[in-house]
Amino acid sequence: MVKQRVELNRVREFGDVINDTILFFKQNFRPLMNAYFVICGFFLVAGAAIQIVVELRDLQDNNLTPFNLSYWTNLLFSSLDSAVVALTTLSYIALYKEKGKEPPTVTEVWGYFRYYFFRVFISQLILEACVVVGFFLCIFPGVYLLPVLSLVIPIMVLENTSLNYAFSYCFKLIKENWWFMLGVILLLFIIVFAAMALVIVPPLVIIGGGEWLSGINSNSTEIIASAIASNLARVFYILPIIAIALVYFSLAEQIHATSLMQRIQMFGKKDTRDDQTSSEQY
Repeated sequence: MVKQRVELNRVREFGDVINDTILFFKQNFRPLMNAYFVICGFFLVAGAAIQIVVELRDLQDNNLTPFNLSYWTNLLFSSLDSAVVALTTLSYIALYKEKGKEPPTVTEVWGYFRYYFFRVFISQLILEACVVVGFFLCIFPGVYLLPVLSLVIPIMVLENTSLNYAFSYCFKLIKENWWFMLGVILLLFIIVFAAMALVIVPPLVIIGGGEWLSGINSNSTEIIASAIASNLARVFYILPIIAIALVYFSLAEQIHATSLMQRIQMFGKKDTRDDQTSSEQY
């Protein structure tokens, strides 16, 4: 028996978003992971290498300032890695919808990725700056903006639109659903951080135990292990991206009812086609 694939355009409750996020990830695990490692692999390896070089250099430099060049370099590549993971996942979802719930190929996802890359990366830097400024303004504006602006990138990719349109549209979508969006984000990131801890903590514990038994402390080994593990664990970022995309489809469906209208429009056409087939058989 073939399991029914996840329908994107439908209204979801809180539990439905979580369940469908996990279901979508399970049903599309192999093609989604293929796209992830092929497209994101280079960026993750480069990010880990740069993180290792920067932190090893900082380890040897005693004249560090809190916000030196190394800090900004790590921050930039962290934003780049996040943008790459988000864009790959959203490109996959957009093609999944376009192909009628069929998994896209890596080549198809790569085509979408190339088309949106600079637009998404620059937009993400702008959005992150907005959230940071919001947190500096008595914290509350940043807390408010975080759930709202998390919809901007999905809207840009899934609707193929500009930053200005996505920015204004996300406020319309989330107008009466801010707490709903915040709850989804918090729960998914708790799950993600727990999963990442399972990847990052064990190698650090093993290395720390080995150093304790041998009596030899090697900060460089810990830095390398931490950088590799943390970049490998970024694969779990896929889950909140899927969840936010499903929230977008749910909120858009509440406002526009696009799925319902499509079914109504196709209803008569389907009947006509069935009638024609029946008449031809006789």
